[in-house]
Amino acid sequence: MSARYYLRDDTKVEPLVSRWHAHPLLMSPPAAAFMTRHHLEIMESFAARPDLHRKALERPELRSGPYVDSRSPGDVEEIRRLLEETKASHADLLELAAQLEALFRLLQGAKGFSLEPLYQQLGPRLRGRVELSYEPSGAARFRLFEPLFIQAHPPDGREELALSRVSGDDRPFLMSTPRLDSSGDLFLSLPFGSEAARALCGAREHPVTAAQLDEWCGAQRSRRRHPREALEALFTAGAPPPRGDPPARGLQYVGHACVLVSTGRENLLFDPLVGYRFPGQSPRFTMRDLPEAIDCAVVTHAHRDHYVLETLLQLRSRVRKLVVPRSNAGDLLDPSLELISRRLGFGDVVGLQPFDTLELESCRLRALPFLGEHGDLDLRSRVGYRLELEGAAVMFLADSNNLDPQLYEHLRDLHGPADTAFIGMECEGAPVSWAYGPLLFGTVTRSMDQARRTGGSDAARALKVLQALGCRRVFVYAMALEPWMGMFGGAPCDESSPQMREVRRLLAECASHGIHAELLDGSKAISL
Repeated sequence: MSARYYLRDDTKVEPLVSRWHAHPLLMSPPAAAFMTRHHLEIMESFAARPDLHRKALERPELRSGPYVDSRSPGDVEEIRRLLEETKASHADLLELAAQLEALFRLLQGAKGFSLEPLYQQLGPRLRGRVELSYEPSGAARFRLFEPLFIQAHPPDGREELALSRVSGDDRPFLMSTPRLDSSGDLFLSLPFGSEAARALCGAREHPVTAAQLDEWCGAQRSRRRHPREALEALFTAGAPPPRGDPPARGLQYVGHACVLVSTGRENLLFDPLVGYRFPGQSPRFTMRDLPEAIDCAVVTHAHRDHYVLETLLQLRSRVRKLVVPRSNAGDLLDPSLELISRRLGFGDVVGLQPFDTLELESCRLRALPFLGEHGDLDLRSRVGYRLELEGAAVMFLADSNNLDPQLYEHLRDLHGPADTAFIGMECEGAPVSWAYGPLLFGTVTRSMDQARRTGGSDAARALKVLQALGCRRVFVYAMALEPWMGMFGGAPCDESSPQMREVRRLLAECASHGIHAELLDGSKAISL
């Protein structure tokens, strides 16, 4: 019998787009066009003054800024090479960005008269792929036909999987540094939705053959010797240990905003973000600890630490249904998670908007409005959830900011009280330009940028949520406290940070009001 290989539990599989960590804004061609320009600016800055980038990263508060985290003297030349390769291979996206910017300027001159003549002035990459319209205010806008842009800009050659062994909890910040050959990763040029990528990502459970390893070696793009041996070292010939008993009815906090709900008949995984198992790891849930079948994976919003491609791709063969928020169709800043998920190979994808209900076998999932955290931008791909099951109602509010407490009073009137709430308290979020700056056309001054931070609730606002909903207990989560969350977070929270001061204030307030309150960090089993 031919040899069979399983992906090792400590093998990282990181999806990349043009050597940058993959997230929703890189999966939609129009948004990726502007992100590509942003990446070029970062690389050009580093190539010109690598010393300034290295100096900036000596300050922890700047770790999530646009500074390349260079570890090797040879990185400068490698960045220069990647810079030129990107300019040459992404000419189509750069042209698309220029034509979208020109369209924005064109629409600025529309003064209420018919927009029909403007269609003839569209750039060739936009013709037949956008619709022009007026908002009730009289401002002109454009809407993208996303599937047509996906068809015109296939991912071939841009999507890769970066593989390496992990040996520690800490991961460096991912968003400002491309993955270089000096990282030690093995790079495989495999489109995420391909059968090859599906087989590789599912190889922890379903073995692959030597012939498949040979085939993947042909897709290897890093400059390293003996690629076959390097790839084989990421696999093991030993079958994984049998899984234990299925999880009992209850909640399992996995880390950050990821919570596994077991109803006794179904398993739901909220905001999947799961780490790897390695010798000497800290106590926590890993890929290996999840149930064999996940009946429903549920995403609250499109931010990169909640819709996590790295985890979703590896759970793809185990997820029966994927629930995502429905986007603001055709909006440049709000790519459709439904389209992205189907292109990744998820078969059963359900898009929900606020007040939609999904009936499952043993529970009911209600989508709720999600206020705040998005810098006042009209982004729709965000919802909270109310999970109703026998004898309990649990709210998953993610990074919601309680901008208007009456909303939660209305929700209680509509659906009844809730026993338990999970809520994030990143109350001093990043300025709006941090996540969306490369895609903003209009002027955003520094004072505007600081005023429009993408923050969640503070203690006073979170307490009003709990009181309005009648919650008996609350769990503060999604604070990026776990060491493996460094890949998404900025400066780490400590006891002196505004966020942690607000969390401690909430815990004290809840105690005085008879509400059980905990700050979650790492792993915790919670009863229903």
